Amino acid sequence: MRLINEFSWSFSRANTFTECQKKYWYTYYGSWEGWPKTPRDERPSIDPLAAKLYMLKQIQHLPMFIGSCVHTTIEEFLKKSRHTKKAISPELLIEAGEKLFDKGLVDSKKGVWKAAPKKHANLFEHYYGSTDISEEAITAAKAKITTSLSNWVSSPIVQQLAFSPNSEWLSIEELNSFQLQGRFKIIVVIDFALKWKSGVACLFDWKTGGESDKTLTQLYCYALFANRTWGIPLDRIVISPFYLFQNSYSKIGFQQEEPLSVEKLEQVEAEMLKSCEEMAVLHSTDPCPDPRLFAYTKDRGKCERCPFKEVCIGAEYQDLSRQELALVGKC
Repeated sequence: MRLINEFSWSFSRANTFTECQKKYWYTYYGSWEGWPKTPRDERPSIDPLAAKLYMLKQIQHLPMFIGSCVHTTIEEFLKKSRHTKKAISPELLIEAGEKLFDKGLVDSKKGVWKAAPKKHANLFEHYYGSTDISEEAITAAKAKITTSLSNWVSSPIVQQLAFSPNSEWLSIEELNSFQLQGRFKIIVVIDFALKWKSGVACLFDWKTGGESDKTLTQLYCYALFANRTWGIPLDRIVISPFYLFQNSYSKIGFQQEEPLSVEKLEQVEAEMLKSCEEMAVLHSTDPCPDPRLFAYTKDRGKCERCPFKEVCIGAEYQDLSRQELALVGKC
């Protein structure tokens, strides 16, 4: 049975749409069904343009790959400990994160991703760069992974909350969704969520980059999900962004200095609804929406670091049809 490209909204999807609508089309429409075939795949063939765009959308910059290594390592260790609630070894955690990073570098340089783009790292610096990533950059990257994981495992969140007999783990990087006004499907992936015996839920988001107001908006979206899907009262929710490298985190909500703002929740919901309506206007599943309806960003400075720049440069930033795009780069 063929998968249907249903419309849904997520924080990352909305960010991409705001950044560049053409990038949004490449990511969510042009690349659809571009993944490698499986034995049960009913597709007679894979569209070359979709395969090309699917490969390009997997490309990560080095800072993004660092974050992926940290998130994946934490996720795997938490899932292994989910039922046993056995404390996590800092040494094994850090070793696993470094190994994941080293393997990604090797896979990227060797082009292992060509057979399975989603399963193997493909770094922007290797794909588009004229030189290799410097040893200094690699050393700094591994130090950031080590520091981030060390700060996480030694934090009160792990040492006191997560493994307490009073906590129930609700979600670890699980794909969830809720309906917004019965019209739009909202996708959420909470890094880690737990509920205390008192009924208070804590929603955590790990970040390896710098602090951003967008992180708080994202967590307010998670609070809406927890309220509407898990039935947790808003006044019993705590949201907590944890900036791992800086070893800085805050708590907002139940019994905290900063309460969960009802006004902020209403603002976030209104912004989500507006974003959904703007994006849904351009959505269609069959046929795929015309790429010419999706505008290039006016900020060409963003293009230099975009994983799809190969296609845009080849098209000379012209609004081409799907058939015309397929001729770009010999797709």
